[in-house]
Amino acid sequence: MTFLDADYSAIEARITPWLAGQEDALQEYRLQDAATTPEEKFLRCRYRIQAAEIYRIPVASVTNHPHRFVGKFTILGCGFGMGPPKFRESVQKYGYTMPEGLEVTAVQSWRQKHKKVVSYWYDMERAAKNAILHPGSVYACREKIKFMVRDVEGMPFLLMRLPSGRKLAYPKPRLCGDRIAFFGNTIGTNWGDVSTWGGKLVENAVQAVAADVMAHGSHNAEREGYEIATLVHDEAICYHKEGQTSEEFVRLLTDLPEWASGLPIAAEGEVTPFYRKS
Repeated sequence: MTFLDADYSAIEARITPWLAGQEDALQEYRLQDAATTPEEKFLRCRYRIQAAEIYRIPVASVTNHPHRFVGKFTILGCGFGMGPPKFRESVQKYGYTMPEGLEVTAVQSWRQKHKKVVSYWYDMERAAKNAILHPGSVYACREKIKFMVRDVEGMPFLLMRLPSGRKLAYPKPRLCGDRIAFFGNTIGTNWGDVSTWGGKLVENAVQAVAADVMAHGSHNAEREGYEIATLVHDEAICYHKEGQTSEEFVRLLTDLPEWASGLPIAAEGEVTPFYRKS
């Protein structure tokens, strides 16, 4: 059999500003998704827009490499608090050595443009700490995330309530000085204290919301007879049956639940003889 493969477009990079209320970034995604001509798609590409700001050149002058590559890496990498040293190290893993100082420019450019996301890291950490300090009370972070500490079978858990209503659980939460710690996997098969902070909590929330979006879309598809084979990161793959199209598969996967109102979502689909990372 062949497969229908649908790849969500920058799903984590879209959910991050949606959770933080960074409306201008969401609007750029809406304009990008509405583009129809090759010229519009080129000029409205968020990776190219970010690259133009980093390199201080017109969007029309942005090349695929290194400009768009750096712009894409900036948008996908900076949402969870990554700083310049980690930025340079991560880019080098892809075989590109940036000019000295460009990593600082890239990170500062992104943070200047996404101030609500930057402040969201600290709001998340503050809400989590308050929940740990006051078990039983609920602390909201902006409109979509809530924290609370509850005992389950005698063990305390820090619970992060997602927009879907699902909860992420952090066992035995406590504050070690100014640091949030919980019991979890450290290295390999070892378990012990795990530290976290606002940027990491945002990453947890974003990836969990992405999973909820994909699960909802997959149920939509299955109700219409699409047989899901597997979900891989940000892709959904189903067995291709007669009469089924990649266009309808994408439509079903991007039909959002009510709790995700206002989230700009997009995906690209294709028929393929085997799974391959897009």
